[in-house]
Amino acid sequence: EVNLLDPDGLTRDFSFRPLVAFLSVTRLSQLFVLTLQERKVVLSSQQLCPALLVVILEALRALLFPLEWEHTYLPILPNSFRWALESPAPFLMGVSGSPIASAELPEDVVVFDLDTGKTLPEKMQVTVPQIIEQPLARLRNAHQWEQRPANKGYWAKYDHIRLGRP
Repeated sequence: EVNLLDPDGLTRDFSFRPLVAFLSVTRLSQLFVLTLQERKVVLSSQQLCPALLVVILEALRALLFPLEWEHTYLPILPNSFRWALESPAPFLMGVSGSPIASAELPEDVVVFDLDTGKTLPEKMQVTVPQIIEQPLARLRNAHQWEQRPANKGYWAKYDHIRLGRP
């Protein structure tokens, strides 16, 4: 029997807004497919505060429900642990602060730069079925609806989180 409801009441109650705000529909779809394929994925940002990077990764994990990420998960990878990028196992990691040089990356690691919207490697081979892209596009459109003038005042108080201001 398959139950799509969360029997333990562990469903996360938060917005997907941070995740969709920093990625286009194409990039969001690629990220989702790579996660479903249990690949090595890094989300990187030099501008976002580490707390927001954690929220983005948690939203990605929530997007997988009813599935769960069972592999290595490091929402913030300390600079002294950069060697973990060479792990043979699948992982989800967040890197804040200093940029990741392509020279220090194994070829099977995909980095999504949240500041620029680009990926490393730039030309990755990911086939995204349309059945996945359509719901993610609706989710992103819901974010754009939140950007109406009436809602901008509400979300303005969260800008200090995005920019790392006190």
